[in-house]
Amino acid sequence: MPVGKRLKDLASIHDDIDELLVDDALSDNDIIDLTLDLTVDGVVGLEGDNDEEEKSTPLTGKLIQEGLQLCSKLENHFLINDPNSERASKLQRVLQNCMSGYPIIKKIKEI
Repeated sequence: MPVGKRLKDLASIHDDIDELLVDDALSDNDIIDLTLDLTVDGVVGLEGDNDEEEKSTPLTGKLIQEGLQLCSKLENHFLINDPNSERASKLQRVLQNCMSGYPIIKKIKEI
């Protein structure tokens, strides 16, 4: 997927999230739907989607580490600030599941 398309998708998702945050707190289903939308729309790469790796900037261990730190910061933000601890915990599990392959890739790249 071209970088311009990904940026447009991210901008659209950002607008959707802003709209949801203004209206009400996200329900558990809203969070799951947003996560699934990110995966289906190709913003979060799917397994087997290797053509983009060849054309884009290489995914380095440093970039992976930065992404993992951002994800951890996002988890902590909602764990601390969301009054619904069950929803925050569910978001944490979904994020950790989505990111689970990256520490392995980081270790391989460091070898």
